[in-house]
Amino acid sequence: MTHTIAVSGDTILSERVSDRVDSGFQRVHDLLRDADVTHTQLEALPRGRDQESYPARRTIGEWLTAPDDVGQELDRLGFDVATLPGNHTLDHSYAGLFAAWQTLETADIAHAGTGWDLADAREPAYVEGDANVAFVSATPSFHGDAIAGRTAHGDRRPGVSPLRWRNVVGEADWEATIAAAHREGRSAIRRNENELLVRPPGRHYPLDHFRLDETLASGENYTEVLPRDLRGLTDAVERADRGADSVVAHLHTHEYAVGSGIDDPPAFVREFARAVVDAGADAVVSQGAHTLRGVEVYDGAPVFYDLNGLFRMQTGKPHPRSDSLRITPEDD
Repeated sequence: MTHTIAVSGDTILSERVSDRVDSGFQRVHDLLRDADVTHTQLEALPRGRDQESYPARRTIGEWLTAPDDVGQELDRLGFDVATLPGNHTLDHSYAGLFAAWQTLETADIAHAGTGWDLADAREPAYVEGDANVAFVSATPSFHGDAIAGRTAHGDRRPGVSPLRWRNVVGEADWEATIAAAHREGRSAIRRNENELLVRPPGRHYPLDHFRLDETLASGENYTEVLPRDLRGLTDAVERADRGADSVVAHLHTHEYAVGSGIDDPPAFVREFARAVVDAGADAVVSQGAHTLRGVEVYDGAPVFYDLNGLFRMQTGKPHPRSDSLRITPEDD
C-alpha cells in the first residue's frame, strides 16, 4: 500500500519545543505529523538520573544530554522511530543508554541500532500500522568500547551496531604505511599476507586497518566495509524485508572521502548503501557529518548521503556548517 515515510537527521533537544507557535516551526511540525511513519536520529541521549549515572571517560566534542523524558517530547513532535547508534550513544555510559530505551519505549517509539549484544543491536525495529516499516541502523563513528557484543564467557555487553571499515592500498602505499608506522613508534602487525593492523605498541585495539590490493597503483586507495559487519547488516535487512512493507537502512557517519572534503561520503558508505538496497532496503538514510550531502537513486531506492540535522538545541556555538533548525532557550 502507498505510505509516506519522513526521515531526518540529528535531533539534539534540551527542553520542550513542541508547544512553539511560530510559523517556521509549525511547517516542520506539520511535515513530521502528517507522514505515516516519522524517523529521527536521537543524537543526545538522557543521562538516566534515576539510575547511578556517570559520564563516560571520553566522547567526541562534548557530552550531550537530553531530558530523561525526551521520548514524550519526540512523541509530541510526531516521531514513530528513533535510531540511536553514534559517537554520543554512550556519553553517559550504560545508564544513559538504558534511560533512552526506557523513555522511548514508554512513549511507544521504536528504536534501532543499539541492543544488549551485537545480534540484538542489529535487529530491525518495526513501526506497525496501516503499513509496516522496518529500520536497520548502524554506525562507523564510535569508540571501540561502544560496540555491542558478548564476552568469551557469554555475558552480554550493550552497545551500538558497528559498521567497521578498512583502507585498501596498493603495494607501494602498503610498504610506505609500514615504514611510517615504524617512524612514528607504532606497531604494524600483519594478520596475514594481505591484512595489516597499525596501533600503538602494547595496545590491543588498532588505530588503522589495511588490506593489500596489488592491482592498485600508488595513490589509488579507497575504503571498504569489513565483510562480517556488512554481512550481518544485509542479513538484518533481508529479514526485515520478509516481514515489512518498506525497509529503511540507516547509518550515522562522520567520515568523508580523503581529498574531497566533508561533503563527499567515503567509498565504504557508498558500498554499504548499495549493498543494503541489493538486500531489500527501499531507502537509505545517512547523517552525522553535520552537512547536507547529495542524493543518489540506486536501483530505484533513494540514498540520502547526509540529511544534516533537524534540531540542534545545546549550549555553545552551533556547528558552522549546520543548516538544522536551531532552537535556543531565549527564542520566543
